[in-house]
Amino acid sequence: MTLAPARRFPLVILAYLGPLAVIPLVLSRGGRGDGEVSWHAWQGLLFSAMVVTTVGALTAMTGLTALTGLPAGIALGIVTWLVWAAGLAVQLTALVAALAGSRVTVPFVGALASRLSRRQT
Repeated sequence: MTLAPARRFPLVILAYLGPLAVIPLVLSRGGRGDGEVSWHAWQGLLFSAMVVTTVGALTAMTGLTALTGLPAGIALGIVTWLVWAAGLAVQLTALVAALAGSRVTVPFVGALASRLSRRQT
């Protein structure tokens, strides 16, 4: 079942808000959603998990590196911030595209989201 654009709007926004992407997944599994919302929810959830894991690992490495050498710790801290900012930019781009009715496929994550959303319906 395809949702009307007015009903898709909040679900697509939730799809790219990290852990809140579970809400559109649950609603689409109950037969109230559509495949497009499910795909965006999977992509948003998987990409958020990837960014959080990467930034968490880089933050831990920054802390350990800062103990051994301050310049290396500062450099790794800057890289961590840039990875976080790039992840935020990708999520915002994907959200704007989703609201416009199109897709921005994140490499690797988009393919997995396609498989998971097909399995769900």
